[in-house]
Amino acid sequence: MDAGQPEQRAMPRDVLRLPIRIRIVEICTERERISPSEMVDEGLLADIDSLASMTRSRKLSNVGYHCNRLREFGFLELLDVKPVRGAQQHFYSATAPALFEGEEWEAMDEDQRQTLTEVAWRRLGAQVDDSLGQRVFNARTDRWFAWEPIDLDEQGWDELMDGISQWFRDVERMKQEAETRLTKSGEEPMRVTYALMGFESPKPVRKRPNVRPRGKPHW
Repeated sequence: MDAGQPEQRAMPRDVLRLPIRIRIVEICTERERISPSEMVDEGLLADIDSLASMTRSRKLSNVGYHCNRLREFGFLELLDVKPVRGAQQHFYSATAPALFEGEEWEAMDEDQRQTLTEVAWRRLGAQVDDSLGQRVFNARTDRWFAWEPIDLDEQGWDELMDGISQWFRDVERMKQEAETRLTKSGEEPMRVTYALMGFESPKPVRKRPNVRPRGKPHW
């Protein structure tokens, strides 16, 4: 959706169903204070396909439009407006992370879920690449990295999803408690990335058993 295009009145979470808006909220959560021009000039939206062919001025207009829509629906807060070379630079902060759960996620069609998942996966991949590139991924010997394709029944799937949901709630508690301790101690925070995933995988391709041919081969 480009700036200036009409947009039907949407429910609050519907506003987040565009990948660019998910990314903007992520950026504003990470940076706490940032403007659309900084997002564009620092290449923070380079993974958004809809912006790829736009000029800088059109990108600024487009990102500014989406920031304003997110502010109208309460996902961003306008912190400050400063005059810059005859224009106004708006600075935003996120009021909450971009998160879909339960009925909100189920209400989307498969194409929407696919698009949002692809954007999120690219972002996670970029985090891993950056950590490996700066050689901090393996700096701590107690770090965790594990994955495995497994065979489950429906009950096993439900138990796995329940376990991941509970772990997500536990991490939110850890984050809040850490913020309280950091505020009191003045300690420098450690930047950490965690990922929780559970998804259906394609069935493995079964290899045909090796059978010794009878007679002479024909070439």
